[in-house]
Order: sequence, then structure tokens, then C-alpha cells
Amino acid sequence: MDTSVIMTTYNKPRHLALALEGYLYQTDLAFELVVADDGSGPETAEVVAAFRSRAPFPVIHARREHQGFRRAAVLNLGIRSSTTGYCVFTDGDCIPAKDFVEIHRTRRGCGCFLLGGYLRLAREYSESLTPELIAAGDFVRQMTRKRRIELWRRHLGAFFAQAAGVKDRPRIAGANFSAWRCDLDAVNGYDENLAGWGREDSDIRTRFRYFGLRGRSAWTRCLVYHIHHEVDPSKAGVRANIDYYYRTRGRTRCDNGLVKEQPQ
Repeated sequence: MDTSVIMTTYNKPRHLALALEGYLYQTDLAFELVVADDGSGPETAEVVAAFRSRAPFPVIHARREHQGFRRAAVLNLGIRSSTTGYCVFTDGDCIPAKDFVEIHRTRRGCGCFLLGGYLRLAREYSESLTPELIAAGDFVRQMTRKRRIELWRRHLGAFFAQAAGVKDRPRIAGANFSAWRCDLDAVNGYDENLAGWGREDSDIRTRFRYFGLRGRSAWTRCLVYHIHHEVDPSKAGVRANIDYYYRTRGRTRCDNGLVKEQPQ
């Protein structure tokens, strides 16, 4: 076993249970699963414990106390709690296609981080989802020609951005990307100065690029299916995070990441 799937969650036990269900049917089971929990209530711990009793792979529940929306901090917790040399990142509201782990493991490469795609499930379909439908793979039937074309556009965009040497591309979906642990350590993981909504994935992508890594696109092949839920319309913190991202762009290593290199 050389791969860790790191899944973030916060107080969405139904979504988490459905997302976890998809990992029972993976074509490649040589991984551990780390649930990185941003301070959820006891129902989440019950979901994880019940799943652990059924899973044919190790399941780790890493929890921190909730201090507002701090996705970068909970992702770093997941990285520190993992025990392997390769990390696959996803969210606790995303169901993996059955070959999700297999593609991340077989298409990874030295000097690369891997980018996958996602499809947003409609509200009505999301509300009707059951473990039985996930076992049957019914959710993959929600893919349409229009959505497939959009995935191809993003894949081609990633290719041309790489060819042009653009550092703040290719586009990254935090719910579906992977990287070597040694590369995560080299850039010091996620920047926890990005508190609130947005830019933590763009930031680590750009620091990877300045570090010399290439983004390898699997936007059309490696997919997760996002279960609908309401979001905070205010997107608290987004303006400050955007300003911080552009102000610090060009560095490779953050100070407030996996290792704390400045007084907090």
C-alpha cells in the first residue's frame, strides 16, 4: 500500500456516508483512507466508525476543533495523518468513479501532480441517492454529452497552459487531485494563512508550478460526482484570500503550512 486518499468533511454525515460508499467498489483497493474532519459533531464519527468496520482498507479519522472555515488547515491535518508516499485529495461530498484510485495510481509520475475532473449532481438526484444506487454505479449515468464536452475543454486548456509555461494554470479541482508526499513537504503543504473561502487549491497549484512540477491532466478520465448541497452565499473571506494569493504569488514554500515557520 503506497497511497492515501484524504477526504475533507464538516457536518455533512449523509453526504460523507454516500461518498465513502463509493470507495468499497474501487477497482484498486491498495490505499488507506483518511477522513480529515474540521470539527464535526458525533454523528460524523459514527459514520466513519461504521464504515471502518466494513472497509477492506485502513480508515483513519483525523479531527481538529472547528475554528471557522479553514480548509487549508484540515487538509494539512489529513496529510500529517497519512502514512504513505502519495496523497489523493477529495471532498466528503464527492462520490468517486470506480476507477478513481486506479487512475491516480497508474497515471502519476515523477515531477508531476495529477488533476482530475468532477461533475455536479442535480439537487433532485442528490436527494434520491442511496447506497444501493452507488453500489450499482447509477450516478455515472448523470454524465451528459454537454458535460463531457466541458471536461474536454478543461483538459485541452490544461495541455495548452502547460505548453505555454503559464504558472497559474492548469485549472485545479481540490476535490480531485493528487501529489507525492515529498513534493507536498517541499512546498510545506497548504497555506493556512488562507482562512475562509477560496484560493487554497490555486495557491498550492501555483507553488507546485514555481517549484518546477507539471500538472498532468486526467480531467476527462478520472472523475468524482459532487452531491448537491447549499453553500454560504457570502463566501466569507474570499476577497482577502484573492488579494493574499496575488500578493504572494511567485514563491514555492509557504510559512504557515505543514510546518510552522513563523510565529502565529
